[in-house]
Amino acid sequence: MNRFLSKTTLFISLLFVGASAYAGGGTSITLDTRALALLPGTVVHAEITAEYQLHDTPTLSKANAGKTIDITDDTRRYRIPAQDIALWDFTVPAAGTVPPKKLVLHFKDELPAPPPKLMASVAFPVHLRITRPDGTMREYDYTFAMSILVDTPSIARCFTVYGGGKNGIGAGVLPACDWKPGKNDLVVGNPPTK
Repeated sequence: MNRFLSKTTLFISLLFVGASAYAGGGTSITLDTRALALLPGTVVHAEITAEYQLHDTPTLSKANAGKTIDITDDTRRYRIPAQDIALWDFTVPAAGTVPPKKLVLHFKDELPAPPPKLMASVAFPVHLRITRPDGTMREYDYTFAMSILVDTPSIARCFTVYGGGKNGIGAGVLPACDWKPGKNDLVVGNPPTK
């Protein structure tokens, strides 16, 4: 069977497997926001989107136990992008406290649990443009992800931007806004892109 037919078969299977779930009217992702330890006068522009992905389930063995498994285009079988991009723009006030904002992303259909032999996740590509009080500007690209194990009509997460991370800025899409950065944090971004 050629690749096109196998991808088409997977897509049709997903439609039938998730048909009852789709009747509910899509999946919404609500992102509460939080800004921590940023210098007053810092200007932040954040673009956040989401993408549902199906991947081959990695082969697990004692040899790769505890190791990071990369999801690459070779293991990714299917993608559904969110219908929108969430924007968060703010300037850190003199008092240092940025008011929270709710951001919402939508998928047209409810995100289904993965079919057998596949894993499902939602990836959150994030683009940040930070202008520091001294006028220097940097841009950062991050991608965060979470697993999808069951049919999912709604997701709630916290998008956080904080000072003191890699290159002076860190970010994360976290399960809740009460998470605090520390020595065991998993927030890792790429070096500035511009």
